[in-house]
Amino acid sequence: LARGSIDLRRFWSRRFRRLLPASWTLVAAVVAVGLVGLWTDGQLRSLGGDVVFAVAELFNWHLIAEGASYGSSASAPSPLQHFWSLAVEQQFYLLLPLLLLAVVAVLLRWGAKAEAPAGRTARHHRMAVLRRLGLVLLALVVASAAANWWWAQSSVDRAYLGTDTRAAEMLVGAVLAVVTLRFGPVLARFGRGMRTLLAGGAASVLAVLVVSASVDAGWLYPWGLLATSLCTAVVLSACLHPGGTTRFLSLRPLVALGVISYGVYLVHWPVFLLIDERSSGLGGPVLFAVRAVVSVALAAVSFSLLERPVRT
Repeated sequence: LARGSIDLRRFWSRRFRRLLPASWTLVAAVVAVGLVGLWTDGQLRSLGGDVVFAVAELFNWHLIAEGASYGSSASAPSPLQHFWSLAVEQQFYLLLPLLLLAVVAVLLRWGAKAEAPAGRTARHHRMAVLRRLGLVLLALVVASAAANWWWAQSSVDRAYLGTDTRAAEMLVGAVLAVVTLRFGPVLARFGRGMRTLLAGGAASVLAVLVVSASVDAGWLYPWGLLATSLCTAVVLSACLHPGGTTRFLSLRPLVALGVISYGVYLVHWPVFLLIDERSSGLGGPVLFAVRAVVSVALAAVSFSLLERPVRT
């Protein structure tokens, strides 16, 4: 902000090195599994197109164009189906820096003309730019949430999968960042006990949403999705202060899981498709436990042999 610029190359380089090598390796592994005949005929027929859109980080729009009903049990799901959310995330990472660069450039020029006669300091000028940037991002949150609601009236899958309709949740994080830069940690005025209580309540709401939400739930669009992002923002804000939240989230098992969480997400869906009741003879909690252990083990290997070396 002080320079009026964003180092796009550095930002995108870090993002790409963090996300793409592991995801492309997973795509290659899914293709290899198909070559040995472990996917169904329907999954194999769609795999070619799925791979292209997964690698291009456009899988969500691929599903929308195909008219696929997310979560439908009518046919065997694609082993790359979970790449829709990675696509939304990557598209957001590509577009948000460009948007910020344009908005900040306009605000800096506008502010320089409007406020120079007032004799304001450079710090006051930057704070004014931050305030206006926050308002722009907040307006985008409202626009995205409105689009989410509007599409949900005619196509739940379009509302659920679209980058435009899901951007609000990530933009809430951008608003939180701007507010924190402008005013300091959001929960600083609360005592340690109140911060822990707020974070615990937000985490509890998140747990309820995860357990109760379904793709076709009308209340999800946009209110359930917004509630998810707002509760996450509360937990993140509490993490900026010492207290019960930071102590709990600093427990070694949670930290270890957080370190490999990206890899866990990548591998879990193909693992869940390959290890099912028919192939394993298991069911219920035992089946879930086996799937979870395999997913975590593969993610740990991926982090040690691929993700960390590429990043460092």
